[in-house]
Amino acid sequence: MIAAPTNDHKVVNYYHGLDTIRLICAAIVAIGHHYSNFRIFESDRYNRLISSGWDILWNGPAAVIVFFIISGLVIHAPYHRGKAFDTGEFYVKRSIRIVIPSIVFMIAFVFPDIDRITEVGWKGTVLWSLICELIYYFLYPFLVRFNGRMHIPLAISCVVTLLIYYFYTDVFVENRNYRAFGYGTFLVGFPCWLAGCWLAENLHRFRRISDLRMNLMRVGIFALAVVFKLAKTQLVSLGIFTSAAFLLNIYAIFATIWLGFELMQMLDRTKPAMFDRMGLATFSLYLVHPVAMRWFDGGDHGILSLLLYFVVTAIMTYIFYLLCERPSHRLAHKLGNRLVGRAPTARRSASAGATID
Repeated sequence: MIAAPTNDHKVVNYYHGLDTIRLICAAIVAIGHHYSNFRIFESDRYNRLISSGWDILWNGPAAVIVFFIISGLVIHAPYHRGKAFDTGEFYVKRSIRIVIPSIVFMIAFVFPDIDRITEVGWKGTVLWSLICELIYYFLYPFLVRFNGRMHIPLAISCVVTLLIYYFYTDVFVENRNYRAFGYGTFLVGFPCWLAGCWLAENLHRFRRISDLRMNLMRVGIFALAVVFKLAKTQLVSLGIFTSAAFLLNIYAIFATIWLGFELMQMLDRTKPAMFDRMGLATFSLYLVHPVAMRWFDGGDHGILSLLLYFVVTAIMTYIFYLLCERPSHRLAHKLGNRLVGRAPTARRSASAGATID
């Protein structure tokens, strides 16, 4: 089922650098959610130009697509490599590490404004992507039957998404957000998640490239996200091609290819990347930054406000990680092992992103 690893494609349980990518993506989401109104020049025109240019740089939904791909990758990789699949263990480990921090987030952010949260408004929070993740986790025990053939459910999900574009035209119009399909958003994002599963099975198709080419690819994938956000927000004359529900699924194709080459570069790393340790708190950053944003509602949204937002968000992220996310991961691991009668093992307290377990 799985070919023996070669020296060029060795099997690893942890990719040094993947947590850094997750951290960068979460930071892009957090920055993208902060409205900026810089006052650098006397001319309001120039200030608006600078503020708009800054905001366009940070395509948060594109970063979420990268999250989906990485999630599918790290979920499927160990089982593709031969790890025995236990449904109970899987559900316990994957649900607890998301559900407990999410409940705490809802208490802190959603419940205080429950009277103002509408059917449309709640999807404006980060909860929409977490709901998608939980649905993908629920479906995975059925998908694991396609181990070694993940291109089949990937192809089916792509067809379903195309049918959504065709029959639910409201998704496929200018300047629509990725979650325009409402409760069916998980269907639109499913090909992205399955692309990560496909990547876990097809890493052998990628090779190591030079550092120069890798850096150019990194710049290119960031620039593509900027171009797509520019198209969605500023180039509405392009019509249907400015819908995020369309653009970001195209983006997922390029992001999957980029991640394949990134993973091959990571095989040579024997030590954590520079920001891997900080990347352990990625999920905390993703959850708490909307709470931190509240402290700056009604402010001038200038450079000082942005810097203070960074500081407050970093502090809140660290506290939330220590008090909620890390204990949730430990509890999930302990209960999952207990279900299958496995003795506890020493392991790093990694988030769901970089550890292939």
